[in-house]
Amino acid sequence: MKTGHTNEPHLKKLGELISGIDYAMFTTREDDGTLHSRPLKTEAMQSDGTLLFFTQASSPKAKELEKVPQVSLTYMGDNACICVAVAGHAMLLRDEQKMKELWKPLYKVWFPKGLEDPDLVLLQVAIDRAEYWETPSNPVTRLVGAAKALATGEPIEVGAHEQMTFRKS
Repeated sequence: MKTGHTNEPHLKKLGELISGIDYAMFTTREDDGTLHSRPLKTEAMQSDGTLLFFTQASSPKAKELEKVPQVSLTYMGDNACICVAVAGHAMLLRDEQKMKELWKPLYKVWFPKGLEDPDLVLLQVAIDRAEYWETPSNPVTRLVGAAKALATGEPIEVGAHEQMTFRKS
C-alpha cells in the first residue's frame, strides 16, 4: 500500500490486521445517548486509511450519523487472536464508480435494487485512532504465557499491543 501519508507504518499495520476479518461491529450513538452496534462487512480500506461499507441512506445508522458522526468499529479475528478497536468519523457518500468496483452480485440479498437503488450509498469512516491486541494463534504459546504469569504473579505478556493516532479528533 503506497500512501505517502505520515502514518504509513500505522496504516500498513492496521491494513494487515483487518485484512482477514470481513465483518466489524459498527457502533453509533442513538438520540437518547445509548450506543447501537451492528455488524457491517468491510468492503475496502483505501490508501488514505478510510474504510468503506455499503449501507442505505435511509437506515437508522445513517440517521444517527447525521447527529453524531463519531463511530467505533471492532474487529475480532478467529480465536480472538487479533482484536482491533477503531474510532473515527463517518459520512455517507455516493461514488458510483467506487460502488460499482466494490459491488458483488450476492449483495442483492441485502440491497434488492442493486446499484440502481438511489438509497444505496457507501459509508466511509475516516480513522482518528486505532488500538490492537495481537496474540499468537498457537494455543501452546498462549498456555505457556499464562502459566508464566500465574507462576510469577506478573501480568501475561503474550503478543503485541499498540495504540495508533491517525488524526486529532
